Amino acid sequence: MSDNFIIKNNDINSISAMDVINNMQKTDGTLKNSTTVEVNGHRYEFSVRRDETNGKLYGTTNALDDKGFFAALKRFFCGVNAEERAQRMNVANAITQKIASIISDNKYAQLTNNLLQFRAIVNRNLTANNKNIEIADYGLSPNRNLVKNNNLLDKIRNEYADKGVTISFNQIDSYNSASKIKPATLCIHPKPDAAGMEGNYEDTMNAIMNSSIIEDYDKYQGIPKEKTEDWVKFLQRPENMKKINIPAKLNEYLHQPADSVVEKQTGWKAEFKADPDKALKNFVIKNLAYDFKDITPEELSVLVKDVKRYLDIMNIPDRTERDIKLEEFFDVNNGWRNKKEQEKYEQEVKTLKEEYPDSPEEEIISFALSSNHVGTTRRFLMLNNVFVYATFRQTSKLGLEFFQEQNKPVMFQFADYNGNSLEGRFGDIKNEIKNRKDENGSITINQGKLGSAITHSEMRHAARMQKRLDAQFDLNLVYGGNKIAK
Repeated sequence: MSDNFIIKNNDINSISAMDVINNMQKTDGTLKNSTTVEVNGHRYEFSVRRDETNGKLYGTTNALDDKGFFAALKRFFCGVNAEERAQRMNVANAITQKIASIISDNKYAQLTNNLLQFRAIVNRNLTANNKNIEIADYGLSPNRNLVKNNNLLDKIRNEYADKGVTISFNQIDSYNSASKIKPATLCIHPKPDAAGMEGNYEDTMNAIMNSSIIEDYDKYQGIPKEKTEDWVKFLQRPENMKKINIPAKLNEYLHQPADSVVEKQTGWKAEFKADPDKALKNFVIKNLAYDFKDITPEELSVLVKDVKRYLDIMNIPDRTERDIKLEEFFDVNNGWRNKKEQEKYEQEVKTLKEEYPDSPEEEIISFALSSNHVGTTRRFLMLNNVFVYATFRQTSKLGLEFFQEQNKPVMFQFADYNGNSLEGRFGDIKNEIKNRKDENGSITINQGKLGSAITHSEMRHAARMQKRLDAQFDLNLVYGGNKIAK
């Protein structure tokens, strides 16, 4: 680790939060009081102080005073003219302002927290017989990407390399992708290529059950084949397959025997037993991605009907009959285009007729349909999204159980999409769906609120796990945002 920032061509703005951490943090994670920045051969010093009233850190310099850094800086000012002296002071102040801005930023706070937690997790799990440390990465994407897109992991790896320790930082998404479970293979269209995807939902579920999903295994983001096999075997357990096969699960809920008794008085099974139509609508809203936050009540009504029709078809026992019914359901002319999409299609047909007046009309229509098939319509994308999103919500929660069984520590980073800490806000997240229900128990979609972040479901599941598991399972709750680890 260098004690100095080396900045060339006066590019002060190139200093990153990770640079500050590299130069301002001791090995034990505590901050040094000062450091030096070298700009084009000239050295400038500045310090960091903590405001005890609010706990925040600030970059500062005493270069203009007769005390403090003046003594350290005076050698740079002796023998230079006023213009050069002013230039050096401007550079020193610019650096101070840049560092102060970085240190007060959420990104610096999150990286600082994560760096400390990384070391703590590695040290707790490091033994003479365990020098291959895998940490499961959980949390909302801004915090996870902050770690992924910086050299923080490399920094940790380098620190432990001389001890013969290897460290990996893997997401459950990587385990899924290594097992061929990804949005592109979970298409609800009977012919996934028609929707621009790689695989059919039902075929993917069957491939998990018979392990053929890993026959053509391709190493993905550092997940070796044996770990992939462990994950697939975990998913193959009947109780877990019932959770991730969303169409089968929803049909079970929708077709409960009239005289059945729901043991658990809460949860989806109970909601479907009490009022299937309302429960299905609530399920759709919860599992519709924020990308569709502008959905209208009319679109939502159509979407719920589409989900119900799709589930009815998937409940047909014979696969051949199912596929025929699905093709009929997904016929491109079966009302799948909205007004705007229909106008676009009609304009394309008109343009093609003008450009190719001698072509048969059926060829023109066929060519126009090739770029306007059902898989590109908003209606289809929303329908497919409900099942894909719900599937990954379950694999993410099951991932926590999987890592617990594998004795892999989980680094759970809590920060919202703006980088603000979720510390102290768990109560709101725990009750987010409950608080959005109206007097009739229906989830509202007003004010742009839609769905529930998968991370929120993971948080709720993690809290339940902590209640029932012993303290030996290393489930770390790491809060990002404004809180700075001390």
